[in-house]
Amino acid sequence: MKQSFALLDVGGTDIKSSIFNTDDSNLQTIYRTRTPGNIQKIFDLYEISPNYLYSEVEKHIQSIGSSRTRIEGLFISGQMGSWVVSDAKNRPITNIVSWQDNRAAINKNDFNQQVVDALGRDWLKTTGNEVRPGLPLLGLERIKNKLPIQKNLRFHTLISWIASQLAKDYTYFSHITDSASTGMVDLTTNTWSKLALDFLDFDIELPEISSNVIELGFSKALSCPIYTPVGDQQASLYGAELDTENTVVNIGTGGQVAAISTINRLTNLQIRPYFNGQTIETRTHLPAGRLISKCVGKLYPEADTVEAFAKFMLKSEVFDSDKYLDAENLEKSLLTVDNNDYLPSMILNTVSKAYKNALSEINDKSSNNLVFAGGIGQKFKKLQVSISEGKSYRIADSEETTLRGLMMLAKEIKNQVN
Repeated sequence: MKQSFALLDVGGTDIKSSIFNTDDSNLQTIYRTRTPGNIQKIFDLYEISPNYLYSEVEKHIQSIGSSRTRIEGLFISGQMGSWVVSDAKNRPITNIVSWQDNRAAINKNDFNQQVVDALGRDWLKTTGNEVRPGLPLLGLERIKNKLPIQKNLRFHTLISWIASQLAKDYTYFSHITDSASTGMVDLTTNTWSKLALDFLDFDIELPEISSNVIELGFSKALSCPIYTPVGDQQASLYGAELDTENTVVNIGTGGQVAAISTINRLTNLQIRPYFNGQTIETRTHLPAGRLISKCVGKLYPEADTVEAFAKFMLKSEVFDSDKYLDAENLEKSLLTVDNNDYLPSMILNTVSKAYKNALSEINDKSSNNLVFAGGIGQKFKKLQVSISEGKSYRIADSEETTLRGLMMLAKEIKNQVN
């Protein structure tokens, strides 16, 4: 019998949803809206209105419901590292604090070293080798004294909170791919890190961590179970068919490279949980669409987005350069070049170099076989050739790898049940 499932991805740029049925395994029409932006005007703060975000999510649920298709389950992914504090009934007390928020680093010199000194090397190693200003642990510690003095405060990731709003009889769970992005999970035990909680020193309820995608409530709007949301990076990698023989190069709004971790391999790469008991090693926050869009906008301020990118890609082919720009200050370094015709090629070289450097850190066996995912990664031929340079590569089967990853998870879970 035909079974249909709903898919929802709450990304950093867009919210996307679709339906698929197990007979043909193709995504139906994808509905897309913009993710609400920063409501803070203070430099270094980035907050999203929970009400605005949820109202956009509701549009997607209504769109799915209007299909008049019987939905067997709702599977969710979304941007990791964004969070909110709620009361015991999951009503938000704070705005959603984005992973792009930098409040933890305000007025701090040598930020990374200060964090490691405060939390210790054991914390860094067991939670995945990641230090950044937007880490939820650090943001929550920064605001804890400003929260109302009351019992039963709850911590949610962005997508666990979305699930709590959509689900009747909600069970307070977080999938390991999502909860690990907080900096508060010990990946050796898949439990909340005592070192992180001692540093936080704050009475707040945390969800139970699940290593499996499980039902956590019921959607009245869709008359179906809702499953634990998963991290969008891992869902995208699943959709790109990451395995032990390849490395995925994802260049979309954000950029990263990722490979399946091998046992006992020492690495300074970020380590993150994956599915089926596996972990990935990854280098994230590489230059990608968000930064390239800013550069393109500066080069062609009069053109619309589509026309500007077309000009950028064409000039990168016609006016070839072997020079690089300052990767740390890419936008500013645009001003130092006399001939703008060569800037697209120089930007391309600079972006490519960042990915090649990251790939040099990945397990040699898998990094010789690349899979390009993400809008820019799948469409920008010159960038693919430059990054791969002597390696074999292919393009991911779908442009919507995150939704495809959710689709594959849904099929596997239902196959297990059946």
